[in-house]
Amino acid sequence: MINIYIFDFIFIFVCIFTSPTGTLLSSYFPLFYQSSYPLQLFHWRFYSDCHQEQIDFDDCHLFLESVRHQCSLGFTIIDDAISLFRHLISLHPQPSIVDYTRLFISMLKMKPSPPFSTVISLFRELHFSDVSLDLLSLTMLVNCFCRLGFVDFGFSTLGMIFKLGHQTNIVTYNTLLNGLVRDHRFDEADLLLDKIVRLGFQPTIFTYGAMFNGLCKGGNSVGALNLLSKMEADGQYIPNTVTYSTIIDGLCKEQRLQEALQLFATMKNKRILPNVITYNTLIRGMCTLGHWTDAKEMFNEMLNNNMTPVVETYNMMIKIYCEGGMVINAEAVIASMIKKGYIIDINSYNVLLSGYCLLGMVRNAETLLDLMVQNSCQPDV
Repeated sequence: MINIYIFDFIFIFVCIFTSPTGTLLSSYFPLFYQSSYPLQLFHWRFYSDCHQEQIDFDDCHLFLESVRHQCSLGFTIIDDAISLFRHLISLHPQPSIVDYTRLFISMLKMKPSPPFSTVISLFRELHFSDVSLDLLSLTMLVNCFCRLGFVDFGFSTLGMIFKLGHQTNIVTYNTLLNGLVRDHRFDEADLLLDKIVRLGFQPTIFTYGAMFNGLCKGGNSVGALNLLSKMEADGQYIPNTVTYSTIIDGLCKEQRLQEALQLFATMKNKRILPNVITYNTLIRGMCTLGHWTDAKEMFNEMLNNNMTPVVETYNMMIKIYCEGGMVINAEAVIASMIKKGYIIDINSYNVLLSGYCLLGMVRNAETLLDLMVQNSCQPDV
């Protein structure tokens, strides 16, 4: 069990030395509330009262209601959220951890880059206040560390959860699993999964989903197949279309097409229906290996199963026909796309242009190039 003071080290190290923005923790302290949000109404009152022993209960209640309302609306500027935190932490008595957690959740929904390091630094301030951290807030802290790539600090926070007497749940462990997978530490993730089961927790579909995704992206489709066997043996969850498609994609990217096709057959035998993504993955894998005939057969199977191709599917078929010198067929695919209302993109034009040029059909290529410009599709390099 870790010493409680490791918490200080974790916060100081991450917040000061590893902030993605390079902003020191101390730079957040002088911030004052400058927002145009509804809480501006309370600006003068709380700054004038923040040094008092007790704030009027009604005013405090109204303020907290405004904070909750703003959190439900979300934030676009990080300084606004930090200023709200300054207001909250200056209150006497202190609000419960629920209000702080609501604020942090809203901050972590900010796009495109959630401020994980900022939330960690604010957690550190809470650690030195009178607010007691609960399991939800500490799990959120674990997630912040994992998303920043500091999985070991996430495990240190797990030690703190034990130290404070909280009972862990599957969400906490899923968060750590995600962190290990993101960090490509698949062997450790597999060991943690086994330990979760031994502790009596039932892995969720999200647990397995994170593992499959990470293993396949990391080029470890063998590990993904082993995990699939383990999942099926467990019997709690039945692998779905997404699970099989993810593994098939991993196998195709490793050019293990036969194993991908075997898994595809297994999938259908178990009455798990493939979708457009599954077919696209296999067609792409066949094209990569030059199996043009097999790719066309897979495309026809897709159509026979009433699957609606997407632009990517059509582009792959155009490439197949052009590579085989069957430009007329490629033109028919383009015509079919237009008839069905698809917008022809730069990739479709480029593939057909390549086909014309390969066959020496320069005038056709020039005509197509003019057509691109007419259709507001700007040629690229």
